[in-house]
Amino acid sequence: MNCKKFATRALSVLLCIVMLVGMIPVSVSAEDAINLTLDTVSINMNTETTSSDANGEYYTATVNLSVTANAGFASLKGDLAYPEELSLLSATPVVIDEALVSYSSNEAEDLAANPYKVAYAAPTSETNVTGTGTIMTFEFRVPAADANTTYAITFTPTE
Repeated sequence: MNCKKFATRALSVLLCIVMLVGMIPVSVSAEDAINLTLDTVSINMNTETTSSDANGEYYTATVNLSVTANAGFASLKGDLAYPEELSLLSATPVVIDEALVSYSSNEAEDLAANPYKVAYAAPTSETNVTGTGTIMTFEFRVPAADANTTYAITFTPTE
């Protein structure tokens, strides 16, 4: 009888431990579930026109941040980094899902912040956003003298 009582208590303790371990919060990375891409930009100096300002002549280049594979996400944060020779003129969110809203803390005067902080969330959605396509369009000022230069513009997801 004592053996049966001991086995029951041991099983109860083991089940309690399993339940406690199951309640420990864990972080799950969605990097494998979401594929984000940035466009490659080329400027054809023979067909595109330049603009000018106090800093000289420049071209305007558009870069799209797109979701090409999406198992679903409720929020997305990241840093858009670019070389100091470029200037970020605008960052425009594009709607791929009505529940997804941009809540980037960058104001117009923060466009000079490098890296530029991008943040999205679906605060009212009961399901994850699974849409694909362009989620943000960035417009850069490229000095005319640097039009044949290749620039590394990167988007790094953050927590």
